[in-house]
Amino acid sequence: MAHYFFTKPNKPVITRGLFVGNLRIVDKRTIALVAELFNAHGEIECVLPGKWPTHVYVVYHDEDSATAAITALKGKPYLELTDRVLEVKYTNLKLLKVRQFCKLP
Repeated sequence: MAHYFFTKPNKPVITRGLFVGNLRIVDKRTIALVAELFNAHGEIECVLPGKWPTHVYVVYHDEDSATAAITALKGKPYLELTDRVLEVKYTNLKLLKVRQFCKLP
């Protein structure tokens, strides 16, 4: 099981990690819905809750899947998750020995 730490990129960079914001509230149901929605664009390694209750991190196995998800979902409404449009952007992810456990719901 991998442990990740997420940071905001200083400049636009393509990674396999995505920040997904503008969610109503993050709970087990939200994480499952996000996993289902984003899994349509490639194989997901995990979905992790963020520091605040309105966002999650999605980690794909490859960068092409992350790019496909951004292209398809950025700025789109998804009413089961939010009453606003989804904010989807790349995020840096760093492998750490401790922090957040990466697993699918």
